[in-house]
Amino acid sequence: TNANWPSVPSTVAQALDDVASVINYKNVYQIYVDANAGSDSTGNGSQLRPYSTLQHALSVASAGSAGNYSIVLGPGTYGGTTINWPVQANKTIHLIAADGSVTITAQINYTAQGLSDESLVMDGIYVSNQMNFDLGLGGVVSILLMNDRD
Repeated sequence: TNANWPSVPSTVAQALDDVASVINYKNVYQIYVDANAGSDSTGNGSQLRPYSTLQHALSVASAGSAGNYSIVLGPGTYGGTTINWPVQANKTIHLIAADGSVTITAQINYTAQGLSDESLVMDGIYVSNQMNFDLGLGGVVSILLMNDRD
């Protein structure tokens, strides 16, 4: 057994426990984004000084410590050509629509780095373009997409 490789769950219950351990990290970080009133250059990701682009918020979360990252998106359209989303070891990224009127028009490239536990949750966000998933080998990768919009 290679100590650098995580163990592979042998049951569904064990896999769910593995995902829950990632989701329940004590480290919880909130990053706010507002496409209309935020700024990537002067914002700091707080509710009072949000970033303006989802790409910038994802870059901040990817570079941060292991844990849970809730990226709260203010109302609006989040565009650009492509949003590159590299997910690092032992992180959960939860994209949350602040009021349900959030649309992402850019193509999303989600890349799980593998050899770790990674989770993605998107809640109440309409994605009008393509989502590409590159799921690395070795780790537990959990993806949950929820959309309560018609």
